[in-house]
Amino acid sequence: DVGWHNPDIKTPNLDRMAGGGVILNSSYVHPICTPSRNSFLTGVYPFRVGLSGTAITPHQARFMSLKTPTLPEKLKKLGYSTHMIGKWHLGFCNERYTPTRRGFDSFLGFYTGTQDYYKHTTAKGYDFRFNQTVFYPPKKQYSTKTYAKRAVDIITEH
Repeated sequence: DVGWHNPDIKTPNLDRMAGGGVILNSSYVHPICTPSRNSFLTGVYPFRVGLSGTAITPHQARFMSLKTPTLPEKLKKLGYSTHMIGKWHLGFCNERYTPTRRGFDSFLGFYTGTQDYYKHTTAKGYDFRFNQTVFYPPKKQYSTKTYAKRAVDIITEH
């Protein structure tokens, strides 16, 4: 898939990064996004916190446990600025479970598992937010363009 595992594809920058970093040869990831996202943000296997199995759907009162600290919460305590852009999909049945309450200074994206990239809707309605507020980007603007602009703004501000 990537150059440093395939001698037929030349990727000098990836080769350099792989040579100067750590290569993990035995890693595990859940094939469904909600459990994987939980693990990425907490470092905990999803079955330990009740998030293995299926993804969270919009009508479910399921969420990432408040008992387990997240990476952004720990980074904030160390003085880092933390921001999230894109898909949350870790529960939003209560404000306490949303990105800006789980360690992120800001959030631009959607709470559910899918979104129309132009209309910013799901099967259950409109789903696009900036922090806790419903957000309306310029009409018919592709989500990725909105995300890229926000990322550039964050980098410029810091």
